[in-house]
Amino acid sequence: FDFPTLASLGPPTSMKFIKTFRMSGGVDSVTRHADYMYTGLFDGLIMQTDTRCVADTGSSIRVFAEINGRVSSVQEYHNEIYTLSYESKLVLVYGLDKQFKRSWVHETSSNFHEKLRVFGEKVVAPNGSCIVVYTLEGKIVKKVKCPGMTNGFKALAVVGDDSVILSDYGANSVSRINIDSGEVMWTSKHVQRPRGVACYKNRYVIVGRDNSDCGVSILDVITGDFFHIICSG
Repeated sequence: FDFPTLASLGPPTSMKFIKTFRMSGGVDSVTRHADYMYTGLFDGLIMQTDTRCVADTGSSIRVFAEINGRVSSVQEYHNEIYTLSYESKLVLVYGLDKQFKRSWVHETSSNFHEKLRVFGEKVVAPNGSCIVVYTLEGKIVKKVKCPGMTNGFKALAVVGDDSVILSDYGANSVSRINIDSGEVMWTSKHVQRPRGVACYKNRYVIVGRDNSDCGVSILDVITGDFFHIICSG
């Protein structure tokens, strides 16, 4: 989807359908680099899709890598693909040439899916009680405490080089947290059972909801204030 409303004119008010790429299994996470989309699947496959194709033909979607267990998260950073395995809690890093580079175990007590994010020369991922900050090589730099964090499903989005948006399904909350200072900048309880979360134009927070209408909630990235809900159709 794309959001046709310009951020300078206010928060997005509609979504425009662009195209569909059908995968061989359930999808947990998606990232993009240049003209290619990388998709993590339930069966452990990471698929590479040429987004320039107008339809999901066999030639447009190829297997990029396969890991042991469900691909909980996948993200591109500095020409490397970072993945997180749900079962083993391993963070695995690949080059764009599909060559395995390194790995480490994510320190977590959670039994639910977690999403890592890579930005500002660091890897961040939530666990059952805090956000763990790693170097790009997997060394723990710090643990940022998040009061009220549950052991349930969580997702992250990046804001600039120093903060993240954390959605916590179990707590029914969305928060902005400064990774450097540990400050919880705001917490919104407006979205019930939040799922995926994204930052749009560094100005708005888009929160996927666990509802049948597939709508998303729009929040202010600075204050956490709720704007409205928009639907895909």
